[in-house]
Amino acid sequence: MRYDGVDDSYFGVVRRFTDRSNYYRFVVYSQGEFEIAKKVNGVFTSLVRDELSKPLKMSSATNTIKAACVGSTLKLYVNDKLAGEIVDREQTNGYPGIIAGTNVEPGLDVLFDNFVITRP
Repeated sequence: MRYDGVDDSYFGVVRRFTDRSNYYRFVVYSQGEFEIAKKVNGVFTSLVRDELSKPLKMSSATNTIKAACVGSTLKLYVNDKLAGEIVDREQTNGYPGIIAGTNVEPGLDVLFDNFVITRP
């Protein structure tokens, strides 16, 4: 849940994290977009970014974000609805985690709850 902060912010999960320079990022933006991206050897590449079909729940409401990585297929679900899907074979293993940040101005408070990890 985005608790407080600037409008140009994002939050979500990382998958296949090996270090700060290599991972996949599955995020939603406070403006109502989603993105699946990767960082490889420190180079950030957006794989798919588009508008969410339904707006995020804001204020004190809870949003559910799920990132599925099965083989080379990467899927992002937002509030139990498939937001985006892409095939990428670059990163094959690593750890899961959470991520939040801003693109321009600092200042963001995001609360994460019920972080669950399962195997396909």
